[in-house]
Amino acid sequence: MDSSVLAQKMLEWEALKTKADCLGKEIEATVLKIGKTQNVGNVRVTYSKGRRKFDYMTSGEVASPEVIEAHTETKTVTNTDWKAVCVEAGIEPSFMQAEPSARIKLV
Repeated sequence: MDSSVLAQKMLEWEALKTKADCLGKEIEATVLKIGKTQNVGNVRVTYSKGRRKFDYMTSGEVASPEVIEAHTETKTVTNTDWKAVCVEAGIEPSFMQAEPSARIKLV
């Protein structure tokens, strides 16, 4: 393969890749709306609802001082196990939910 044929193939690949990427984003957006992983042929679009991040400290601060003290450890730095505080005090922690995502791939 000479350099001009190689250059043509590289440009063709660029155009096809750009078109495939645009189609993939459109498919991923549709799967986000559906909210469920989709499989067709050898193509899988995996849906993820996003990870949750718990905020035990803010939630646990309303527990009684006794519960907080029971899970507070003082070394060089004071460290409070806020998750344990929430569990013992029966407090449901607040949390942040990451954005859902979808990812297309060949299987």
